[in-house]
Amino acid sequence: MRIKLLGAFLISLGAFSASSVAIAASYQGTVSNVTPYNGKVYVVVSSGGFDGTASTCPSGSGMIYSIDPTTPFGRSLVAVSLSAKLTGRLVYAIGDGTCAGGSPFPPTGAGEGLVGLDLKG
Repeated sequence: MRIKLLGAFLISLGAFSASSVAIAASYQGTVSNVTPYNGKVYVVVSSGGFDGTASTCPSGSGMIYSIDPTTPFGRSLVAVSLSAKLTGRLVYAIGDGTCAGGSPFPPTGAGEGLVGLDLKG
């Protein structure tokens, strides 16, 4: 009986931990908006699609990413985002899998943290 209960517990624990894992959104498209707002810089990538699993963070027909501009890496991401916006070139954006509110963009005002941005071409 103990072994059956332990087995059931371990299966339940495995199912819980698998369901609570954040899925990072990788989205390829063009940067349609770069906006500083409330201490962060928000980047909207649209006119493209998800590479693999879509984000659990709803954002309409594109993806919203946030950047912390107080770090050197964040400032690099802002520079690449602005270059992409000004040139209209395709980007490959990688999120951190954490959906957070605070964005000024509809429909939900939520987005993921941006951890990588590849300027294509």
